[in-house]
Amino acid sequence: MSFQLENFVLLFLSLALFISDMLLSLAYVMQGFASKLTSKMARVKLAQPNLMDRLYTVTWLLVGLAGIWLVGLKISVISISIFLSFKSGADLGSRIAYGFHDISLLEGQSITKKIIGKAVGIAALPSVFFLVIWKVFQRILSSLASELLGVGVDVLTLSLWIAGLAFGLLYGILRSRGESGILLRGELALVLGFKLARE
Repeated sequence: MSFQLENFVLLFLSLALFISDMLLSLAYVMQGFASKLTSKMARVKLAQPNLMDRLYTVTWLLVGLAGIWLVGLKISVISISIFLSFKSGADLGSRIAYGFHDISLLEGQSITKKIIGKAVGIAALPSVFFLVIWKVFQRILSSLASELLGVGVDVLTLSLWIAGLAFGLLYGILRSRGESGILLRGELALVLGFKLARE
């Protein structure tokens, strides 16, 4: 693949990652404004943000910043990749745990497992795009970036993503314990919004 084509593919995938991430962020903002409507449509109680959610955000921010600081890179695609790698894995891990939690809450409810499955699928989009971008950009990352403690930046990025996935699963399991509301709030709002738009 030529360098120009690689750049085009990387730009396209980065744009797809950005759009999917922004859609989820918008869903969470809109869900905040329309939680009563979402809750009424879904006929379920939605989980409210708590201290654990703030700790989750602080954790991925600190790990991302530590990754950039350790590698000592200026603002670049590589540093952004390192910064977002842990968050991408953590988001996927936590959303998987949330999906299992929400399905167990909805046994016998009007919302089906199919809707929760779609919500988890929407939540997984940014992580899937991140992994595809990492794979496409892996060769460039390896050649442009120096090694840190004998580990290439491409390996560091993937390692941070895997660590984030493990952290996200653990966090999601802990966050789900004792929670009586739906945790996939934003994703559920998107799925129900798409469903309403089609009908």
